Amino acid sequence: MGYQLGEHWHVDVRGERFVARNVQSPNDIFYGDLGNTTKDIERQNLDLSATGDYANHQLFVRGYTSKESNNNNTLYSGNNAIAPYRSFQSQYIWKGIQVKDVIKLGRQSITVGVDHNEATSNSLRFNATGANIAPFNPNYELNTTGIYAQGQLSFLADRLIITPGVRYDFITYNVKATELLTTFNPGKTTNPFFSPSLGAQFELVPGLRAHATIGRAYVTPDAYNVAGYSQTTPNANRQVSITQGNADLKNESSVTWDAGLRYNLPASGFSADATFFSTQVQNRITTRTTNPANETTPEGYRVASRTTYVNANDSRIRGLEVEAGYDFGALTD
Repeated sequence: MGYQLGEHWHVDVRGERFVARNVQSPNDIFYGDLGNTTKDIERQNLDLSATGDYANHQLFVRGYTSKESNNNNTLYSGNNAIAPYRSFQSQYIWKGIQVKDVIKLGRQSITVGVDHNEATSNSLRFNATGANIAPFNPNYELNTTGIYAQGQLSFLADRLIITPGVRYDFITYNVKATELLTTFNPGKTTNPFFSPSLGAQFELVPGLRAHATIGRAYVTPDAYNVAGYSQTTPNANRQVSITQGNADLKNESSVTWDAGLRYNLPASGFSADATFFSTQVQNRITTRTTNPANETTPEGYRVASRTTYVNANDSRIRGLEVEAGYDFGALTD
């Protein structure tokens, strides 16, 4: 729903609710048994935004909140049907605010803004009697605050467009003490991350432009990567596989650049683009599996394999993207 507030401001509000009961969820083929479950899902979103349009400013303010609840019901033990029971419950909450201003300076423009987001995750596990057991991962909060500026600079009668940008993020990761889960140390850390970027495009001849960009990005590990713990059901030989988080995991970061040519002349109806790209990743988050000798769990099961999350030294992704299109409407223009 939207409403115009005077000459300059417009307000929009949007809400959504989603409910799905008894959603069928087959087991992962990795485990080699039926293990079918059902899931009850509830999700609701609320979004309120305001836009202000002035001669030299385009203002935008947005606040949002979202909540998702899941209940998983176990129907099988191995390949044997059992009396259904609720085995897992989770709740995720997101809320945040965004503020942005596009400042016009003649033919140039600069966008400045602030983003703040808070994400909370809580979960519980139950056995067939309804008693609580240790969850797969701890309860946690992930809060991010980002400050950014992005320019769009036009020169030579719009033949040359340059888009420099900077962003600085403060990432606070709070892994909370969680009942029955003793395989990790709770704690709170804040990591800053600086992300510069630069883009440019230049019109070589009418309809043909060369373009290039370069930028830095990051990926934060989630709570399961850092402090999760899961153990498979024992097999006939009383063996289990364990996956456990790594508290020393670092943020994954990358630098990506691309360059190419783009052709687009509406009168001809034909468009095409060819772009080469390259991404260099540092501290890539991946898994490492070992086969420990003579290790047993407190219940007496033998540990056949143990998997944890690690940072790889680095990796590289390169490729070429080519696309072409034709607008048949150009035949009638």
